[in-house]
Amino acid sequence: MKKKQSAKHDCYTLTQEMLKAMKDDGYSCSHHFYIFNALVRFCKESYDGYYSTDAGAAFLAYKQEHIKSKEHMTECSLAMARLDHALIGDFHWHPSPPLKPYKSSCFDEIIIDYENYLSQTRKSKNDIRRHVRLAADFMAIAESNGITCTIDVTPSIIYEAFNKSSYKEEFRKIKPFLRYAYNHKLFSSDFSTFVPSVSRHKPLPSIYSQKEIDKILNSIDRNTNTGKRDYCIILLAVRFGMRASDIATLSFDNIDEIGNVINIIQEKTGVSMMFPMSKEVADAFYDYVNNARPDADEPYVFMRIPHPLTGPLSTQRISTIVSDRLIAAGIDIKNRRHGSHALRASLATHLLNNGASYPEVQQVLGHTSPDAATHYIHVEAGKLRECAMEVPLASESLRSYLEGRHRFP
Repeated sequence: MKKKQSAKHDCYTLTQEMLKAMKDDGYSCSHHFYIFNALVRFCKESYDGYYSTDAGAAFLAYKQEHIKSKEHMTECSLAMARLDHALIGDFHWHPSPPLKPYKSSCFDEIIIDYENYLSQTRKSKNDIRRHVRLAADFMAIAESNGITCTIDVTPSIIYEAFNKSSYKEEFRKIKPFLRYAYNHKLFSSDFSTFVPSVSRHKPLPSIYSQKEIDKILNSIDRNTNTGKRDYCIILLAVRFGMRASDIATLSFDNIDEIGNVINIIQEKTGVSMMFPMSKEVADAFYDYVNNARPDADEPYVFMRIPHPLTGPLSTQRISTIVSDRLIAAGIDIKNRRHGSHALRASLATHLLNNGASYPEVQQVLGHTSPDAATHYIHVEAGKLRECAMEVPLASESLRSYLEGRHRFP
């Protein structure tokens, strides 16, 4: 009986497709790039240039003999596992570490429903687990206090859970669950307002000048499908200050073609926003949609370029696209944030420096708190000088004291 041969594929083509898929999914490809180059040479010498699971196993055995670094071998094993999945068409596989179970209580069904609810919000899997873990911990504390019915939950449970939390800053993520529980009539009140606040260090925003933003936009090759998509994404960030999460979840239902506006409800704040599309934005949007967007039965606007599968871009991938385009344009990003959030902060700062008031900037950004906009804005020294008060002349007694001619009793 003949041994069944494993599927094989041209090694160079397969590795290039995998690198594109990883980049599109927001992964760093630096380690895999060098491993794949070595693999291509290995397969060319030993397997006529083709990759198969057998070739991958042989490559790992070869590496094991010559490489003593445990970390490098782990990277090699991961790279071969990705290619093995790619052989059957799954270019987006990634390893899943064992998940720590949530704390169990008599409210487990509520926690399951909450997790299902969050899965519809386009949050990342890790972010969903953080939110659900907090909710499960909270309800377990409620049960330990003798509460078996959600309507009996009181603010005292919030304070107890806060005091027991090891990460006080992360505890604020319990707020969405408290609002969810109130909106679904599980709690008698919206207890999210009772969550203690924790002061957090807010670093100065990274700002890119208008000249730098123009350089980014002009550097994008709009003759390619990827270029058309990325140009439109960055344009939404620099002209409207849209967050990466709002760009990722932008769907065709948000586009009013008759009114030529974009209507969204911000993912982070729940605030309704309307963005009138200028000719510049509209031209870029329809150029991508009509000429570059993959033909996919998805409501979301921005999609991965097929290789071989397509799908909506994640929030993380939007930020990665912005970062990659900044670097490709030759912008100096040293000691500066370089994701989509930096473009949002740049818009706010440019508006203020061009004469807009803080309330106007707040409205453009869609903030609910009057103080929120101040964390996005880097005020130029010239603007600060305009706010300086005139220093009064020193009195004669103060002058004589400073000159050493007089001592105060």
